[in-house]
Amino acid sequence: MKYKVNNRDVTITKANFISSGGEGSVYAKDNVAYKIYTDPAKMMPQGKIHELSVITDDNIIRPKDIVYNNKTPVGYSMRFVKNTYALCQLFTKAFREREGLDHDGVQNLVKDLHKLVKHVHSKDILIVDLNEMNFLVNKDMTEIYAIDTDSYQTKHYPATAIMESIRDRHSKRFSKDTDWFSYAIITFQLFIGIHPYKGKHPSIKTMDARMLGNVSIFNKDVSIPKVCYSIDVIPQVYKDWFRAVFDDGKRLPPPESFSNAVHVIEAVIKKITGSNNFDIREEREFDGNILSLIFRGGKRAVLTNKSFYLGYKGFKTSGAKIVFTQSDIPILAKITDERLKLFNTELQKEIPNQIGGSDLMTYNGSLYVKNEESLLEVDFTEIKNNIFPSGKVVANVLENASRLYDGVLVQNILGDYFFSMFPEHGVHRQVAIKELAKYKVLDAKFDSNVLMVVVAQSGVYDRFVFRFSPSWDSYDVRQVENITPAGLNFVVLDSGICISITEDENVELFSSKKDSHNIKEIDDPVITSNMKLFKSAGLVYLTQHNKLYSIKMI
Repeated sequence: MKYKVNNRDVTITKANFISSGGEGSVYAKDNVAYKIYTDPAKMMPQGKIHELSVITDDNIIRPKDIVYNNKTPVGYSMRFVKNTYALCQLFTKAFREREGLDHDGVQNLVKDLHKLVKHVHSKDILIVDLNEMNFLVNKDMTEIYAIDTDSYQTKHYPATAIMESIRDRHSKRFSKDTDWFSYAIITFQLFIGIHPYKGKHPSIKTMDARMLGNVSIFNKDVSIPKVCYSIDVIPQVYKDWFRAVFDDGKRLPPPESFSNAVHVIEAVIKKITGSNNFDIREEREFDGNILSLIFRGGKRAVLTNKSFYLGYKGFKTSGAKIVFTQSDIPILAKITDERLKLFNTELQKEIPNQIGGSDLMTYNGSLYVKNEESLLEVDFTEIKNNIFPSGKVVANVLENASRLYDGVLVQNILGDYFFSMFPEHGVHRQVAIKELAKYKVLDAKFDSNVLMVVVAQSGVYDRFVFRFSPSWDSYDVRQVENITPAGLNFVVLDSGICISITEDENVELFSSKKDSHNIKEIDDPVITSNMKLFKSAGLVYLTQHNKLYSIKMI
């Protein structure tokens, strides 16, 4: 489709698609994004574009030039930022450990968000719908961007909508104070990983009642999942401000600085000895939080957030994934500056290659790299002591509307979600899942015929569980509603049994076969949501921070 922007022609195709919503779709081309309205009659008023033009912070992605179809305004252009995460993806400890985001990094993002909100307010504009979906973070998690600015409240254009999870129940009109209340909600979630009015209270059951009653997580009767960070990671000045806002009902701007560095109190890890349901035995302690565990060819490869270990030998590294060659040589893979970097852990040297990419994943022993509009499967040819990597195309993707997760490629193709899975070497199965069309996908994991997906809509998070038929032409689905995301934590054994630790800190057992209905749930005080499940050769392993355990049912 051809459009006119600033007296120049712009052609937008399906390949430029990023996402779609209730009003229209967003496309990107040549570092510029374009929002095109489905119904031109709902086009943002040009007067509001003018009133938003006073915003000068480049990280606030505001409307710029009007997009015309012939002489009819149908959308607007704006800055495009590639390879970003939704702010809410940073809430879970699993994501932060996997991506290497520490408490200092979170503090910097909170400071930058504070700066963005202050800038908007300095122009006599209100954000109003200041929710976690309306901010993006770059790949390195060093910058934060405000999006959906067309919903901001300006002098002549009032805001009409706000997400319920960040709405101030004690105010009947929008103001700078209500913006700061919403800011408090999402920065609290950034610090510890849970909404301040969630967790469990013995008598007040709903978030709405908790917000009306000023009963936050700071209340002594509220308990929170162990997967969350301790409240003690919050700088004291912010902790005092959160208490004043959430529990005392005060409405005031946040502190201008953190005053001093945070003293992070690490969680005390109790010795696990098993229970009436499980025989749990400690195998080994490592130097950091365990991210990956793979047994191959009699070798145990462990990746922590600090080091790589093969057996009992280790060396410092970070941000990589493990893959093995056919002769069982462990290779560390990562993306740096849009290039695939490979490291031979046995010879302790880099493996030269010419493969470019923006993201990667590993599944079932194979390495996959996203390279512009292609997904490559990387093969390793071994000649004597040399390893020669090569990539072959196994799927075509929309560059700006696709993302790799744990074992699965997710694409949003003109508003519909397509999931690509690779159950065997060289095999690609793509499934369109209509049930997720109205949601935003935040996390996904595939393992041996089980696909779990965490989605969000209007501040509410759900988890879907899918299982596929042998021919991949149908699936069944189960929806777990209104969860507090803790990271997808499950494995599927060779026997076909899926073992999952749920957001409620229960162990769930069910068959990976489609249309199998039996689900066994075990509530065991030993099992907590800060544990991670791994598998190898029919055995199940459990990790908690830096400790590795074997686990069997009694």
